[in-house]
Amino acid sequence: MSVTLSMMEEHEAQLRGQLFAVPGVEGAAYVLMRINVVGMDPWDRRSRLRLLVREIVPIAAEHNVSADGMHVRWHTAGFVALLQRCAAQGLVLGIAHSHPGGPAQFSD
Repeated sequence: MSVTLSMMEEHEAQLRGQLFAVPGVEGAAYVLMRINVVGMDPWDRRSRLRLLVREIVPIAAEHNVSADGMHVRWHTAGFVALLQRCAAQGLVLGIAHSHPGGPAQFSD
């Protein structure tokens, strides 16, 4: 099964604004998504899990514990509330973070 992530330009702009708010310092944000499972894609005949971004939720500056060019840490006080909201609304919760001085690719 392949996995794709789709978002509107406004969500990408919001996410970039959160992740790169301070030049050279890692940023993070929560990403709320809907799941769409495609049993068989008509083009490649494979099943596909599509994550559709619905909302970018900033991690408030007051929740940041520390951040520099190699890491970011924050208090997860709002995490449980977001999990509950996602469960109630049929969403899934993701976490995005940046690599300001590193490779332009996903973390393992």
